Amino acid sequence: MKRSFFTLLGFFLSISSLYAVSVVNVIVGDKEINATIKVDNAYDAQLHIEFENVIGLTQDSISITAYQIDPKSIANLQRLGNPSLFNIPPLFPVQITISPTPQSTLSFTGVVDIEISTTNLTFDSRFRLFKSPNGGNFNDITNFAGIGSYRVRGTSGDFSDFIIALDLRTAAQAIDAKFSNLQYALSTYSSRIDPATAQNLQSKLDAARAYYQSGAKLQAADQMQSFIDDVKAASGSKIPNTYRANDLNTVNVAGDLQRHAATLIFSLRL
Repeated sequence: MKRSFFTLLGFFLSISSLYAVSVVNVIVGDKEINATIKVDNAYDAQLHIEFENVIGLTQDSISITAYQIDPKSIANLQRLGNPSLFNIPPLFPVQITISPTPQSTLSFTGVVDIEISTTNLTFDSRFRLFKSPNGGNFNDITNFAGIGSYRVRGTSGDFSDFIIALDLRTAAQAIDAKFSNLQYALSTYSSRIDPATAQNLQSKLDAARAYYQSGAKLQAADQMQSFIDDVKAASGSKIPNTYRANDLNTVNVAGDLQRHAATLIFSLRL
């Protein structure tokens, strides 16, 4: 059910220029948000956000902003990693930031799907959707890419900055990085996960890596899907799976593990 419609206008300072930002035609539903984004009258995008289960979703609970960034800025490229391995497309040099408002009581469990489509770009198999903590390093969260005017989707356990960038890494480099990112997340969150569940997930991850290293990419992807299924089954009872706006002590561990595993599956199946 459609619950609200609003327009956000603002001004945001980039390194060298002041850009007008306009987020229009934002429609908030029971479990989703749709927004038409226009930046500098030159860049257009459709943003779709969909939740598994959400509480407190209103027009005042989330802020959506977008602004033009310098595609040649070393600082911007370094947030993606090695500047020689990533390009920010000059035809769509836009960062979209999604964050709870200071008064927000929004909470959700599981993952949230983030989809961006833009007519500024045509399909290129190397385009990816990247997410970062506010001002931090970007990581590829892509789990779907569509043809025609470019459409890309990823999952997340929280919100922050999003950009579309060209990934020039080899398939092996991207997959190795995603295995490492998932291992880092699982190790970091191990103290928050039921020990037997953490051990089971580690076994699934080890098996997937072993399959991949032997050249069996599809079997590795199947293991990672089993990993996701086990995370979902343990969510809430054995793995924390809740995001709460403005609460730094509550971590959506299940959502974060799922987004790392989902983008790894995407790369394994290419």
